[in-house]
Amino acid sequence: MTPRHTGIVSLAVLSIMVVIFVLACVISPRWAKRVGFDVWNLPGLNQKLKEARDRDAVLNEQHEQILREIEFGDYLAGRLIDGTMTLAQATDELEPILKNRPGFDITCEFAYRVSTLRQGTARCLIIRIEGMMNMDSRWPAISARLEAEFAGIK
Repeated sequence: MTPRHTGIVSLAVLSIMVVIFVLACVISPRWAKRVGFDVWNLPGLNQKLKEARDRDAVLNEQHEQILREIEFGDYLAGRLIDGTMTLAQATDELEPILKNRPGFDITCEFAYRVSTLRQGTARCLIIRIEGMMNMDSRWPAISARLEAEFAGIK
C-alpha cells in the first residue's frame, strides 16, 4: 500500500469514527455522556441554543414594539405640525406609552427639566418635531404655537 492510500484509508476511518461519535451523541446523549463520548456536552449546548433563540425572539418583539411606538410618535408629530391635533391631545395619546419606557422619568427630570411626566411627554413631542422640521421655514411659527400650548400643560 502506498503512503497516499494509507492517508486516504486513515481519513476514511477517521471520518466514519466522527460520524459514529456524533450520531451516538445525538441518538443517545445520556449513553454518550456516561461512556465519555460527549466531550462537548451536546445537550447542554442544545439548551443554550434554545435559550439564545428564546432571548432573540424576546428582543425581536421588543424591537418591533419600539418601532411601532416611534411610528406612532411620528404620526402624532405630523398631526401637531399640521395643526390637526393640540399638544394636550397628543400628550394624552403618547403619555401612557412613555410612562412604561425605562428611564423616561429620569429623562424628564434631568434632560427636559420638567416636574411631571405629562410635561416630559409634551417636551418630547416638541423636540421630536424640531428634529423633523430641521431647516423648515415653518418651524418658528409652529414652535411658538407649541410652546404656548406647553405653558398650559401641568
